[in-house]
Amino acid sequence: MSLAATSVCQTSTSPLFGYSVTVCVTVPDGNLSGVVPVSATVEVTGSNKRQIQRGIFVMDPAGTPPLVSHDNLKDPKQYLLSDFEAEDTAPNQKTYRMTLDTRRWGDGPHKIGALAFMTDVDPACPTCPEGWPSLPATVSKTFANGFATPPPNPRSFVPKTYEPPAGQPLVVAAVGDGAAGETSSKAVVSLVA
Repeated sequence: MSLAATSVCQTSTSPLFGYSVTVCVTVPDGNLSGVVPVSATVEVTGSNKRQIQRGIFVMDPAGTPPLVSHDNLKDPKQYLLSDFEAEDTAPNQKTYRMTLDTRRWGDGPHKIGALAFMTDVDPACPTCPEGWPSLPATVSKTFANGFATPPPNPRSFVPKTYEPPAGQPLVVAAVGDGAAGETSSKAVVSLVA
């Protein structure tokens, strides 16, 4: 049994090549509580099409209409998830999926959005490795979990030092999104290398 859902779409045009990117974000109907499925479908049409680099999910993007730039994707209050792997649902169309834990935000109105980064250069940021971002499709929903403010996050990163036993080598392993190619990812990879 599938849930009734709300979908909102947004189409934008590549400033350099003129092809169109339509992003549709889909969430369950009604007020949202607990963990909910969110999907985004990205379709590329027209001539001179470029490839989809990745799908991005965002929360409460700023601006009217909401705009997502390379800078505000660094804001952890807006950025939710980058997805480099998608399901090919039709020619020139990919579907990205995630689960959203609405309990991490306070009750009330929120905007859930999705956009695509394409492989062509963004004229507004020609040196940004992320490529050209489409406009986000956003859907307004009310979160209803029974608390006005989100609970505090007890988790925080605390780096630890380690001394191997005498005569033993220090072995270092790292995981993460170093493949993203973003400046922050490259900086972390450079620390490990």
